[in-house]
Amino acid sequence: MKTITQFIYVVFAVLIFAMGAVTANSGPLPTPRPRPTPAPRPTPPLTADIGSSYSNSKVPYPIDIEAVLTTLGYPPNDPAPVAYGDFNRDGIPDVVFGNPVSVTGGAPVIALGQPGGGYIDGTTQIISGEVPEPINPRKVLVADFNGDGWPDIFFVDFGIDAEPFPGSHNWLLLSDGTGHLVYQSSFMDLVGNHHTGSAGDIDHSGHMAIFVENQHPLLHLMNSTIFLSTMGRVISRLIPRECLLALGWHHFGAVN
Repeated sequence: MKTITQFIYVVFAVLIFAMGAVTANSGPLPTPRPRPTPAPRPTPPLTADIGSSYSNSKVPYPIDIEAVLTTLGYPPNDPAPVAYGDFNRDGIPDVVFGNPVSVTGGAPVIALGQPGGGYIDGTTQIISGEVPEPINPRKVLVADFNGDGWPDIFFVDFGIDAEPFPGSHNWLLLSDGTGHLVYQSSFMDLVGNHHTGSAGDIDHSGHMAIFVENQHPLLHLMNSTIFLSTMGRVISRLIPRECLLALGWHHFGAVN
């Protein structure tokens, strides 16, 4: 029994000695490498901006607006209401102007881009039937308001800019699905001094909504070809701020 106990003591002594030798020869433990900082995730695009009037205002190359007007026989001024869209779906950006010469009302001008360069006046080619005559358009919005895959046009009209400021209604032209725009009379009763506007799918319904600023901001919700509703004064509670920013709005002042 005594021999077994001595043997056990000897084994433990050898193990302890061996562990000490390994520790002495192993050196300090290496410093762990720091974990890499993960790259920030890209912010996904807001769906309100997809197909909005803001995104449609971007064209793949610069367009000299004054040169286009000169080509069509108008004086080379710089009218405020200008927008872009491929109205005949030939892959070439077209330009829509408010009336380039009148300050009291007149027909818009749609300049169609040509394959070899240059533009032609395609207003009556694109607009079928009555050609509207906005009085003092401050903004032109281009978006697919009726969901048929063709661009439509909305003119934000201030009216005569002089006392007593009688105002005007806005003007909507919807595509008929065959390459023509048809004037709609949905907004004739909504008269005001409309300053500016934007359009986008702010309620994620799959349809474009139109936001117009006058003394009391208006929200026009579109459902296919049906004009649904107009709301005012409570607009800031209805639309999240990030949606307004996606459409180019800052404190109800449009930047695009």
